[in-house]
Amino acid sequence: MNFPRCVFLSICLLSVGISYLIFNRRHIYSYGTAMNGYGINIHRQSVSAMLGITYPSDDGRTCAAQHQIVFLKTHKTGSSTTAAMVQRYGLDSGLKFAISSKNSLSEYKTFRKNMVTTKTHPETFNVLYNHVRYNHGEIDSVIPNATHFTVIRDPVAQFESMFNYYHVKDVIKHTGPNAIETFLETPQKYCCRKFKGGHQTRNGMIFDLGLEYSQMNNNAAVEAKLNSLEREFDFVMITEYFDESLIILKKKLCWEFSDILYVKNGVRRQRLRTPLNDYLIAKIREWNWIDVKLYDRFLKIFWQHVEDYGDEFEKDLTTFRAMQDSLFDKCYTDKITITGKGRTFSFQPRKDAPPACKQFLRSVSENNKKTQKQNNYLRSLP
Repeated sequence: MNFPRCVFLSICLLSVGISYLIFNRRHIYSYGTAMNGYGINIHRQSVSAMLGITYPSDDGRTCAAQHQIVFLKTHKTGSSTTAAMVQRYGLDSGLKFAISSKNSLSEYKTFRKNMVTTKTHPETFNVLYNHVRYNHGEIDSVIPNATHFTVIRDPVAQFESMFNYYHVKDVIKHTGPNAIETFLETPQKYCCRKFKGGHQTRNGMIFDLGLEYSQMNNNAAVEAKLNSLEREFDFVMITEYFDESLIILKKKLCWEFSDILYVKNGVRRQRLRTPLNDYLIAKIREWNWIDVKLYDRFLKIFWQHVEDYGDEFEKDLTTFRAMQDSLFDKCYTDKITITGKGRTFSFQPRKDAPPACKQFLRSVSENNKKTQKQNNYLRSLP
């Protein structure tokens, strides 16, 4: 049977197009990132263009951007903002995520590699950004040679946020004005029971970082844990100095300013914050004494990182904050949307926002399907 020439030519052109697309996608992902000749991520360029940033043909960097990344997500520290940033970078750079299609990652159980891989199909990954309990050896076995970092917050602020987020007031059946005070009168009565968030009611941050409850009254075990964390983590961000932390993180990961841009969503409304007097602050610090030691230790190390950064620190911080302001002006209005069942708010995006804004509008949960889809694609490559 003779095909008309136009049909034959159409089929040929379609075949060539599909072959080119397949080759191009493999070429992009085989190098871990969609790059142009100057090593600048294509998505990064769109953000930079939106903010009016011009990259030279050779940015002069003597380092290579880190693509082995372990971000240990802690509770009620603003970690979702950082996780979204890490997730966005991994998606834009074609990296493989340490996640499980069966949702077997656990914020209660210490991380094990079988949560993300199997003996019959062992594999390694590039990125971790989830809530998991830290276990350096097991994490290192699936994300080798990674830069490890996390974020911690003033223990008083973290405890207050946790207490309200997990509705501990309802668990202890408190009906008065200050449930935190009631809890702290007899904290052992309520601590660490099996309710959602119960694992966070004492020293929640060090629990996330791998210390067991059975070790929390053992001073030697606590000191050993703090020492190991200092050895194993390349950097610990501080919530109260979030922008400053990102400047240091950018340098350690050899990223660009546009890689660390962020938008805060789901900010808790002020009227839902519990006022704390000096007495309650002291009680919270006493109850969470290990988190206090953790915070004080790494806050001191943080300032050493700032000093080591050198004279360019303030200049880079000013540049970054100007970019943050520009991002907000181009992507958002001053109007807010109440979210989280009335608990939180987010800024409304502009109707005329540039397309590059979309990647900042998506939350971690909204991007989770994208990370799984990207993993599936990378596994399908020869």
